[in-house]
Amino acid sequence: DSVALRVDKPNVFYGYSLIDSLTTLVIPAGARLHFHENSGLVVGTGASIKSRGTVDDPVIFQGDRLEDFFKEVPGQWGQLVITQTSTGNEFNHTIIKNGGIGLSVGFTLDPTITDRPSVTLNNTQILNMSFIGLIGIDANIQATNTVVSNCGDHTVALVLGGEYNFRHCSITNYF
Repeated sequence: DSVALRVDKPNVFYGYSLIDSLTTLVIPAGARLHFHENSGLVVGTGASIKSRGTVDDPVIFQGDRLEDFFKEVPGQWGQLVITQTSTGNEFNHTIIKNGGIGLSVGFTLDPTITDRPSVTLNNTQILNMSFIGLIGIDANIQATNTVVSNCGDHTVALVLGGEYNFRHCSITNYF
């Protein structure tokens, strides 16, 4: 089952939203996702997310404060969580900015789950996070031409094993 977001208006989230089991959330080019304080998105069991931005029309994940003062302020919203049982996640020409954790891949509360979530990042930017830009927890992450920068703690953290391939990526921290 597939669900698509709108591009003619911003998509605003209050609290954490779950992409339910066996569902794919398709985010078309030009979509804007705005998250209120302490809000985020969780990709659930067997679910996936496909962010399909383009060079001229990227998908943007950011806080809901649009005043100039908040343009580059980290910590305005929570995080994107790709759970351990999620596969086939894609972020193309996507900007994820000004949150707590940009992308957490492999989060689980059940240590008996041995699945390895997969995420592909192409031409993606993860910017200005108050804690971590990208964390992989026994995950499969393929990143090409991706930038992760300016994070309060770790820019990229790869823990508890996994398979990671970063090609033509910039990982910088001037926080």
